[in-house]
Amino acid sequence: MKEKNRDLLTIGEMARLCRTTKDTLYFYEKRGYLKPYFIDDNGYRYYDRNNFYSMDMLLSLREAGSTVEEIGEYLQTPSPENYLSHMQKKKNDIRKKIYDLMTLEGRISEGISLTQEGLFRKPGEIFIEQMPKQFLVCKYCTDHDNPKISGECFMSVLQAVKNYYVPYDFHLSAFISQERFASGNYNPDYYYAASPIEMSGEDVIVRSEGKFVSLVHAGPYNDALQHYPKMVQYIEEHGFRIIGNTYEQTLIGWLNSTEVSQYRTKLSIHIE
Repeated sequence: MKEKNRDLLTIGEMARLCRTTKDTLYFYEKRGYLKPYFIDDNGYRYYDRNNFYSMDMLLSLREAGSTVEEIGEYLQTPSPENYLSHMQKKKNDIRKKIYDLMTLEGRISEGISLTQEGLFRKPGEIFIEQMPKQFLVCKYCTDHDNPKISGECFMSVLQAVKNYYVPYDFHLSAFISQERFASGNYNPDYYYAASPIEMSGEDVIVRSEGKFVSLVHAGPYNDALQHYPKMVQYIEEHGFRIIGNTYEQTLIGWLNSTEVSQYRTKLSIHIE
């Protein structure tokens, strides 16, 4: 049996030196990843310098995002080559996590912005705004008034977004094509999800940067159609011309309110 000597560390000293806990040392010992240099007759554990190096390696792998199982696999064949392979994978995993977190931050920021606009804008008041270029993943809806068809259309948008690996939020968005709007039919013929990145594809259209006549509707979404004649009159009286689609975007809806009376929908007509 190995003899204890003055250069060995107690479990408390080892835990402090490794900036971890006794329970963590026990855990890795139980898994077979760390073997104390010496255990006396009373069950007290003592550790040497090599134990510290091993524990430091274990904790470094753990901090890099390795699972306990991945650490075990690495310990079976540790080598510089395997270390590089393992760490490259962890680096890629971290990059994906960073991307996912940035995406989540963007979705949260967008939700905050939309809600703030819904609270800030006076309902029913027409205003002019400059809107940026935006890429929209969209699907044509043959019958907006049919719940089954419109529901299937909306779900197809979500599936298309998934296929394009584009993050989305459940702020319901739709638009009325310029041709349909000109005919006096104000029921949306497309559902869409806006992409935060530039993209292309058969389901993607570009909302051009430009000037829009907008109005925020308060209350149930289905009542929003009443505002379009008023907006068209405003456009004609001010010498504008409709040059693009009409967009409907939920600012406040089921995501952030349980009261339908608090719902806010922004209507925006592309003009010049």
